[in-house]
Amino acid sequence: MTKISSSIMILRKVPASAWTKDLDDKMNQWLVQYVNWLENNSLAAEEKASTKSASPLVSPLIYIDLIRR
Repeated sequence: MTKISSSIMILRKVPASAWTKDLDDKMNQWLVQYVNWLENNSLAAEEKASTKSASPLVSPLIYIDLIRR
């Protein structure tokens, strides 16, 4: 997710002609669905409840937040 978010932010800043508003909107829609899956999927719930290590779900959510700003 780190590389994806960095790439999207670069495409927005340049601005890249291939990175259209339509593509950006679709990416945001996909991110909403992905966050919903991360927050509601049974595997994600098990991972959140695990006390073995820090949740690997936190990092993607941070980068998704950066993209969606």
